[in-house]
Amino acid sequence: MDSAVTNIGSANDQTVINQKSPKKYGLLISIIVLLFLLVLTVPVIIGAARFYDGTNSAKTHFEAAELAITDFDFELAGEELDTVLLDIQKAQSGLRYMFVLRIMPWVGSQVKASDKLLEAGVESVKAAQSVVTIASDVKVALQEAQSLLAELEVPDGEFSLETISDEARLSLVNTLKNSADELINVHTRLVLAQMQIESFNEIYNVHPKIKEFAEVFQNTLPGMIDSVELLIPVAQTIDQLAGIGEAKQWLVLFLNNTEIRPGGGFIGVYGLMQVEDGEIQDIYSTDSYSIDKLVEDTEYSVLAPSPITDYMGVDNWYFRDANWSPDFAESSKDSIQLLRQEFSYAGLPVPDISGVIGITPTIAENVLGITGPITVRGITFNQDNLTETLEYYVEYGYQDVGSTWEDRKDIVGELATAVLNKLLQLPFNDWGEVFTAVNTAIEQKQIMIYSANEDAQLVFDEQGWSGAVDISNTDDVLWVVDANLGALKTDHAIERSIEYHINEAGGDLYATVYATYKHNGDFDWRTTRYQNYVRVYAPLGSKLTAASLSDESIDIASFDQADELGMTSFGTYFKVEPGEQEVLSLVYKLPDSVNTAVDSKLYQLTVLKQLGADNYPLTIDLDFGKKLRVAEPEEDSSNYGDSAYQYNSFLDKDSVFTVQF
Repeated sequence: MDSAVTNIGSANDQTVINQKSPKKYGLLISIIVLLFLLVLTVPVIIGAARFYDGTNSAKTHFEAAELAITDFDFELAGEELDTVLLDIQKAQSGLRYMFVLRIMPWVGSQVKASDKLLEAGVESVKAAQSVVTIASDVKVALQEAQSLLAELEVPDGEFSLETISDEARLSLVNTLKNSADELINVHTRLVLAQMQIESFNEIYNVHPKIKEFAEVFQNTLPGMIDSVELLIPVAQTIDQLAGIGEAKQWLVLFLNNTEIRPGGGFIGVYGLMQVEDGEIQDIYSTDSYSIDKLVEDTEYSVLAPSPITDYMGVDNWYFRDANWSPDFAESSKDSIQLLRQEFSYAGLPVPDISGVIGITPTIAENVLGITGPITVRGITFNQDNLTETLEYYVEYGYQDVGSTWEDRKDIVGELATAVLNKLLQLPFNDWGEVFTAVNTAIEQKQIMIYSANEDAQLVFDEQGWSGAVDISNTDDVLWVVDANLGALKTDHAIERSIEYHINEAGGDLYATVYATYKHNGDFDWRTTRYQNYVRVYAPLGSKLTAASLSDESIDIASFDQADELGMTSFGTYFKVEPGEQEVLSLVYKLPDSVNTAVDSKLYQLTVLKQLGADNYPLTIDLDFGKKLRVAEPEEDSSNYGDSAYQYNSFLDKDSVFTVQF
């Protein structure tokens, strides 16, 4: 009996235990889940708070640093940038707390985007810190040379090159010279930051708050890169450019690109600029015809390039026509030699020239867009009217401003001096725009520079300042070079476009070039029928097989063919009447070296932009008879999957196209 009762009790107890167990386990599981969620959620909350606090503070302090730099308070700028770096590091630590979010849809992409953005921020800030250090050194050098601010009562933000003393100027250029290596390091950091920003921009659906922080760096980086890219070659060649320790004389060529020539434009005016220890000591400018006239009608004789003789009736090669080579270094050497020869023949002191600077009206127009209008001899020049107004007063209205035919071009030198003075008066905090304008002009070949000093010239070549031709790393090349021969300033009315096609036939590759010239002008004081001698440059060894002008066949034997600058050129002369259009077409067989490149499954084409030329449309259409794998720049996606590469763009600089098979 007792035993039975005992057994029954044990069974009841077991039932009770079995009934209670699910509740206990459920509670335990709930506690574990809650703890797990807390472990995951709390760090995310902490991380998010640190991220947003850090980025908001970094944005505020970075903007404060920009303002301090504008006010020339580099000490405060440095402190603000130090704070920005700490803020970014705080934001980065916040992202590390949010590691678990990386695997989640959408949220994970936000975390990754933020990572890239903060990395770009670190590089940008470090670069800015280096710039501030250099700028601070410059300011200290100026203050040590002269207590300028107190004496001249000039606010820091109004500091300009014109307000500083000779001693301060020399100290400034020496400081810049000593900063060359650090500027290169700064540029590396800025480019890395730019790449990271570009990578960030490829991420879709980024949170607006993150985008807002990104804009701080996106808006700042391009200007910083432009400034540093311009300062590096200046710092590396400052001895030659500024005549440090020894006076230098530069030949300045004013290249009128409304009368285009192979070397950038007709040399209507030239100048000799004397610089020493960072200061322009003297600028002398005059009509290029003035020196040529001293040797005309004499026994002076230099054989001119045949097109100048054939189509302009000029037997001698005069200084004004010196820039016949489309390579600026080569045309500069010719310019120096012809000028010195004419000075010598005329019995004048022969200038010792250290280098050549070529500038077109295009860069002057862009500078006036920054400085504002300039008035010379009662004439107001601005960005929109500069070229046409200057040409009018040089060619027709010179008597209205007190000039004679002989000295009518003196106004060009006066205008150049006025623009230079306006630049010197420009506050340093406005020079960022100038750097950008000059960088663009260099890239678009509206400013070129040549130095007789080999080390300086190497720097100019490497930085793309020299207008020199380098096709050593390309398989194919196209270069259309025009020369206005006696057609006044008609290039202002000519609308150009270029097409380049490649087709395979019988195992060989043939190139077809279409160069279109549309004359949008009429007969007037600066416009007439266009008279053009054009050279089309192709890979060395190319063979011309056919040519036409607006569908009328041209005998290929009439072309001037030459091997020069590592290429083969085909030259011909034609005219375009006002209101008309002509299309020059050339077909030539490409050399075997191009076939070899295609067979190796990697082909590269370089299209060179003529010195001084306007930007114009360029169409590329390449069909090698082989399916393409990838091309750069990318063609439109609608053209994918065939054997042709098609791309439309504007030729505003030397352009490279790469195709892989």
